[in-house]
Amino acid sequence: MKHAKKLHLPIAAALLLALLVSCQSGGGEKAPATGATDGRTEDLGDGAVFVADDLEDVDFQNRAFNFVTLSEVHWGLLDRVCVDEEIGESINDATYRRTMKVEERFDISIKDNKIPWNTVTGEIRKSINAGDRLYDAVYLWGNYFLDLAADGYLYDLNKLPKADFSKPYWDQNAKKDLSIAGRLYTMTGDANMFYNDATWVVMFNKNFVSDYGLEDPYQIVREGKWTMDKMMEMGKPCVKDLNSDGRYGIDDQYGMVTHSETIFGAFFASGEKMVEKDLGDIPVLNAGSERVIKTLEKVFELFNSDSFTYDVTNPRNLSEAGFDAIQKMFMADQALFCSEVLECVRRFREMETPFGLLPMPKLDESQDSYYSYIIYAFTGVCVPRDAEDFDFVGTVLEAMQSESHHTLVPAYFDSALYGKFFHDEESREMLGIILGNRSYPFCVIKDFGGLLGALKDNILSGKTEFVSAINSREEMVKSDIGKLADKIENMD
Repeated sequence: MKHAKKLHLPIAAALLLALLVSCQSGGGEKAPATGATDGRTEDLGDGAVFVADDLEDVDFQNRAFNFVTLSEVHWGLLDRVCVDEEIGESINDATYRRTMKVEERFDISIKDNKIPWNTVTGEIRKSINAGDRLYDAVYLWGNYFLDLAADGYLYDLNKLPKADFSKPYWDQNAKKDLSIAGRLYTMTGDANMFYNDATWVVMFNKNFVSDYGLEDPYQIVREGKWTMDKMMEMGKPCVKDLNSDGRYGIDDQYGMVTHSETIFGAFFASGEKMVEKDLGDIPVLNAGSERVIKTLEKVFELFNSDSFTYDVTNPRNLSEAGFDAIQKMFMADQALFCSEVLECVRRFREMETPFGLLPMPKLDESQDSYYSYIIYAFTGVCVPRDAEDFDFVGTVLEAMQSESHHTLVPAYFDSALYGKFFHDEESREMLGIILGNRSYPFCVIKDFGGLLGALKDNILSGKTEFVSAINSREEMVKSDIGKLADKIENMD
């Protein structure tokens, strides 16, 4: 049996680890560390750190481990457990080496069972109900796991042997945000970095900054002054009716080009969550506060004031636009800002104009930190309740995370992101701020009472009746939360 060796993290990956642990998040506040190391690290010199997983090297005698991953997904680059061979592409080759090393270390055979994203939950239910025990671990979008958990199909990861969720290769924000009633049914980490790709960010056109004599956005972020008002102030001079037809459409120039998910990205950047958790780890509605309403009003302004934003998914733009219009317009220098997920950085690989990276803006300067929103498609790992051997499952999941920390993470940041797209140290600094303070809002994972959807529809349709929308759905929200919490709390 072969054993994986200790690896030196490349400098960019070591830099990222340092940023995530100690980066400045604006206004002098430090972003929280992504994981507790408790001394279980080894300084390898030259800024590199090795994080041990503390696992014994057990010989499982060529035992098969069956993952489920999603197929027919638009974002396919990172959602791979196995690849056939090394092909000279950084993420592909790192994935190959990661999985091979885990296989050799434990003498196992890792299988990647692809199931279409829109049928995967039905397949999991069917398999468990039939007693087939087909799968050891399942990668699911964030908006899928709660219903499966409440219906008793998923195992509480807090009970999973061998898995140490305090390690930095597991996302500590996920452990905090995604638990319910003291139970944890999904986790994100370095073995599947969709949770990085699914983080909401702002990209900006560097030529516009110089051409319009705008302030340095990096310095604004450092000073804690990067707010929605500042974003609109910078972008308004860039709004132009380029074709002089008297209306603002797909051929014109904007402060920002985006789609309606940025409503959530901007809202949650305020640090408000709409649904909080009480001392018993149960979700509770917290939507009617003065600051929540103020945030909604500011997001409304961002989307409805002075043609600042071109939203490609707004019904009034559907006849001429679509999701692809975001990429086309930003690459054609039609907007100062583009707000989307971090994955979109790779879509701009052919863009000639240099661009930089920023966190989503604060509500106001009094806000303590910058906050980043992770969308529902963050892809966490879950364990079916009928897994045959939980020690085996925990060992493999922990090993996949730790080996990815030293293999896949450096490839993602050093080659696939930094090396090709960001050539300025400032964007690396901004990425540390973005990834250091992320949240997985419960009300996005499950839209209790349809409240979040209703508020989004109000903003898109130009309505500001936020208080009445919240009040009219309050009882439905509480009812939905109560039903879910009761199921989870009463589970064996």
